[in-house]
Amino acid sequence: MGDSSDLKLAASVAAGVHARVPGRASPRMAFAAGALALLLFAGWEGSLVASGVTPDSLPGELDLWLENYRKIGPDSVVFVGSSRTQQDISPAVVAEVLGIPHERVINLGISAGPGLPMLEHFAAREDFKGTLVVEILPTHDFGGEPSPMQNACIEQLVRPRPYSDAELAMHTAWATNLRSVSEHGSPLAAARAVTWRMRGEEMSSNKVAQQLHRDRWREILSPEPDNAKRKADAEDTARTFSRWGKPPQPWQLEALIARYDAAARKLESRGGVVILARMHSGLSVLEAEEQRFPRVQTWDTLARRLPGRCWHFAGDPVASRLQTFDGSHLRGEDAVALSRRLGELLKGRMR
Repeated sequence: MGDSSDLKLAASVAAGVHARVPGRASPRMAFAAGALALLLFAGWEGSLVASGVTPDSLPGELDLWLENYRKIGPDSVVFVGSSRTQQDISPAVVAEVLGIPHERVINLGISAGPGLPMLEHFAAREDFKGTLVVEILPTHDFGGEPSPMQNACIEQLVRPRPYSDAELAMHTAWATNLRSVSEHGSPLAAARAVTWRMRGEEMSSNKVAQQLHRDRWREILSPEPDNAKRKADAEDTARTFSRWGKPPQPWQLEALIARYDAAARKLESRGGVVILARMHSGLSVLEAEEQRFPRVQTWDTLARRLPGRCWHFAGDPVASRLQTFDGSHLRGEDAVALSRRLGELLKGRMR
């Protein structure tokens, strides 16, 4: 009898539990949730319209990089490297000096991008026989610091062409039609602004006025900073650079230089031209780089092993007079001057 009662009680409890377990959401509920999400999205877009926010005229940074990469032809002039390359080189100005179509000069600079991976990429690309200007960023090219942005760009090149074409078209359509994908108009950016204000800071004071051109030149539009601001910005940048990379051991440096030499010779063997460029550093940024990656041990060693291919801003009569606004980048007018100077140097090197 006890066993029978226990079984009945267990069955009753199980039935009650089963009755309380919710079933799957009905199609009507799923439709309602989707409609609510769409309504919220439309409301956000409408608020941005009312605020005067306009859609971006360019696709996202990675997509724009891929768009420009695909313009590269066998005889293109290509600049690769970090944000110093992207901000300091105007393809239009270089093309004007060289007397070639603007489309032949490509700027593939990307945030914190080292030059060696791209040099090896173009050395392996058998159809490329043009001119490659490779920026040497000490913390990354000698110190081995990786670049997530550059890695993401390179990953796009190994995807199937139809897949990347579809992704590029989708992202471009979003950026040029929807206000909410604009950095200044996205919910994420709005939330970030609130967070900054809660910390007693303002995002506007941390942004640099700039214009991203279709050819990926990121022109700095900020006015000439006073010396105090220039020094403070350089110190901030130097603190970041002091954490990136590790000074190489002699055998590591030798291995790196051997890779530069092999890749340069491979590209040059089919008619290409390779220039290794040390772009601008100033104030405490230059001090931080020199302390951890001394020029005499790194750059000068590279220049001896690859003679006739290396250019350093400090040894150039024109470039050495240009000043960075933050210890690491040039303002627009100085970037134009540097672009003209490099165009003149390339004019005597191109075949």
